[in-house]
Amino acid sequence: MHSIPDNCTLPNTYTGTNTVRPGVSCKAPVPTSCRANTSDIIALEQRVDFKNQATGKALGVMHRGIRFNRVASCATCCLLLMLAAQSLRASSEPPQSPQELLRLRNIPTPPTFLVNEGYAAEWADRVRQGIEAAREYLGNYGPTHVYVIGQLDDELEGEERGATFIETMCRRRHPDDPRGQRQCFGRGELEQLEKARNPNTTEAYLSGITHVDVPFAELFFINPHNFGKGEVQSRAIHEYSHVRQMALPPMPNWLMEGAAEVLAWHLGELNGWSSLQKFMGHGLNMIDQVEGEYTIRDFEPQAPTRPGAEQYIRHFAYDAGAWAVVYLIHNSPKRSIRDFHVRFYPRVGEVGWKKALCEYGGFENTDAFYEGFDTFLAQPRAEQMRLLSEIGK
Repeated sequence: MHSIPDNCTLPNTYTGTNTVRPGVSCKAPVPTSCRANTSDIIALEQRVDFKNQATGKALGVMHRGIRFNRVASCATCCLLLMLAAQSLRASSEPPQSPQELLRLRNIPTPPTFLVNEGYAAEWADRVRQGIEAAREYLGNYGPTHVYVIGQLDDELEGEERGATFIETMCRRRHPDDPRGQRQCFGRGELEQLEKARNPNTTEAYLSGITHVDVPFAELFFINPHNFGKGEVQSRAIHEYSHVRQMALPPMPNWLMEGAAEVLAWHLGELNGWSSLQKFMGHGLNMIDQVEGEYTIRDFEPQAPTRPGAEQYIRHFAYDAGAWAVVYLIHNSPKRSIRDFHVRFYPRVGEVGWKKALCEYGGFENTDAFYEGFDTFLAQPRAEQMRLLSEIGK
């Protein structure tokens, strides 16, 4: 996971979803909506800091999040992932997984909510509605801080606007460290204000903070009004699903994103915010656009290594991932979305995702699951939608 791909060279900037060291550029083509550079990502602090828990030695930084970029003419969603391993040349000890680093857990303390001053309460309320619906369904996991920052008029215009918002975030990230707080305030975090000032930018992502005594999750929603009224709640449910998943052992990217999508639109439908059937139908349209012999297996890792696969992260990790979860649920004894979360997730915590998947869906092995799912994707649309209608709430 920590090697530099053959198509990467030093010492430029990161421009893709490949796993690379800081200052590495990848020559493989990357969709415009997924293109970012190192300073952009660090400025947003979309990161999990890798640290040896025994020695405290920093091993690197993982940046991950979900970006919806409407500048590229549509709401393109992609997973931004970078593992920056500064000291890997000097140490052969690999970083732990994000789940092991964050160590989120079931706790009594609910998430905190922070909204920049002047932003319309309606949109912050919709984010809260989604978070609360997910918490009621999944349980309360954390610690979690939720940040909503947006601009409809001039709420963030001027240097002082939004300063209190960023100061609060920096104090939480650097408790009892005034110098760290000042660096945080004057470094990349201000980039979040700049993003919110752009009327065409909308983002939602999870950030893991692990360098503190008690690691915590941050959920960011930037200009959520651009999502639309019903979609805001579903996006919030999706992001909180990742909080729950961070209390489990590592799982494939398609399983994490697919399960988050199914729950987001399922709970959205139950609450009258959105439609699971409409979303899943759109997902099949996205899958139909794929060119090449890619399969969902290629999207087990956060950053797919098969050439050309990175352009289809949206299509496979999210859309096909959601259908793979539906396929898994349909093969389970109860065929229930609720049962999936009640029985499958805890089993992942006990035996890992591969054994849990085979037990839950009655598959001999993961190969049998993947082969069965590939066959399912080749079926007529009516048959695929019929399967969706046969799983219960």
